Amino acid sequence: MHAIGKLDRLVVFDAVLRAGSLTGAAMMLGVTQPAVSRQISLLEDELQTPLFVRENSRVSPTPSAIALAPFVDEGLRRFEEGLADIHGRADVLTLAVQPAIAESWFAPRMIELREAMAPTSIRLLIFERDDDLVTIGHDVSIRFGSGSGRHHRSSRLVAESVVPVASPQFAEQYALGFDTDPQVLLNGPRLLHLDPMRWRWMDWRTWFSAVGVDLEDDDGEIIHPNYGILIQQALAGRGVVLGWHTLLGDLVGQGQLVPVGPAVRRPELGYHIVWPPGLARHPGVERLRRWLSETIGQAGDLGQLGRGGIIDLSGSDR
Repeated sequence: MHAIGKLDRLVVFDAVLRAGSLTGAAMMLGVTQPAVSRQISLLEDELQTPLFVRENSRVSPTPSAIALAPFVDEGLRRFEEGLADIHGRADVLTLAVQPAIAESWFAPRMIELREAMAPTSIRLLIFERDDDLVTIGHDVSIRFGSGSGRHHRSSRLVAESVVPVASPQFAEQYALGFDTDPQVLLNGPRLLHLDPMRWRWMDWRTWFSAVGVDLEDDDGEIIHPNYGILIQQALAGRGVVLGWHTLLGDLVGQGQLVPVGPAVRRPELGYHIVWPPGLARHPGVERLRRWLSETIGQAGDLGQLGRGGIIDLSGSDR
C-alpha cells in the first residue's frame, strides 16, 4: 500500500475518533463525508476488522479502534515533531498569503495575531499566484478557490462577496450611490478590471450577469495586474472597481471608498486556509484557524456594503 494513502487513512481515523462522527471529521479535515467514509472502509479492509459502529449520525469505536488509537496518536505526534525538527521551526509557523490579504487582514492586527498564536511564532510569506507555492517553503497558506484538493486539508474562511466601489469624489461626479441602477454603471463611469488571466476572482462580466445586465466586450477596458493596484486606482478617483467586502471594511468605514451598487455573493468560492495532513494536529494551525475565523467573522457581514442589495450567485464557475 502506498505510504501516503496509509497516512491519509490514519489521519482520517484520528479525526473520526476526535469528532465522534463522519460528518464532524469531514468538516475538521475540509473534505466530504463520503471521502471520510471511504477512507475508514479501506482501513477496515486492510486491518480486516471493523473500527466503528454506525449509530444514526454518530459513530462509536470498536475494541479494535480503541486498541489502535494510542498508536495512531503517538505516531502522528512523532511525525509532526519530526517535520518540525527537519525544517527547524518547532515553534514557528510559516504562513503564505497574497499581498492584499497581508495588507488588509494581517498588517493591522499583527499584535493581536502574535498574542493569539503564542507560544507559536508566525512568519508571513508573500505569494502572487498559487503556482508560486510550489517553490516557496511554507506550512500553511490562504488561497482563493473552492478549497478542494487530494493532498491538503482546507477550511473556508469567507465566501466570495464583491461590491462595486469608488472614491466619494468619483461617485459624486457621476451621481453614483449604493442604490445605483447597474445599467448606469454599464453606460457611464469608467470600470477598472483585474487581469482575468492571473486571477480567478469575480469579474465585471460575472457581476453584471448576476444583476441581469449583459456586458459587451470593451476593447478599451483598463486591466490591472493585482488587487492592490486596482484599489489604489479607485482611491485616486480613476474609476469603479469590484471590491471584496472583507478587504474593504476600513476603507469604506473611513469614507475613502463608497458602495455604488448591489453586492454579489458566490458561496461556493472564497478564501480558504490550507494545510498538509501532517500538520492537521499542530496546535499552532488550530490557533491560527480559530483566530482567522473570529477575525474575519467580525467583518463577514456585508453590512453597509450591501445596502444596495445582496445577490447570491450559486452553482456558477464563470
